[in-house]
Amino acid sequence: MVILEHDKTMLIITADHGHIISNKKNILGSKITHYLNTKKVFIENRSPAFLVKKENENEFIKTFNEYYGQDFFLLSKKEILDYKLFGEYSEGNKHELFEDSFGDFMAIAKDSSNKVLLGEYDNGMPSYHGGYSDDEIYIPLIVISN
Repeated sequence: MVILEHDKTMLIITADHGHIISNKKNILGSKITHYLNTKKVFIENRSPAFLVKKENENEFIKTFNEYYGQDFFLLSKKEILDYKLFGEYSEGNKHELFEDSFGDFMAIAKDSSNKVLLGEYDNGMPSYHGGYSDDEIYIPLIVISN
């Protein structure tokens, strides 16, 4: 129970993102690892980024979509920038490492999927965020006031 003792007190409770109970898929041992520079999945497991060997980009795209396309959208670095996935920026105020921070490709979990991709160092959590489901996009907002 929350007790607000002053007339001008307001309590606001929220979160920075939602979560979803996830079904894990390990990329280790899958065909896509042959095309990667590292087996580490980074950023988020429901929106993983990949560093792909340049000579294998076409094979990576084809294989990724074959195995994971029903659960994930695959975006190239150019598409990420064109769609402004990380927001608006201008060349003058863009950090020098910005484009290196999200790899060559990113996968975004589709709204109907509860899948995550686990890499070399992932142990698997019960829930994740970073996908495109309502449970991840919409966050609670609780306001209590006198």
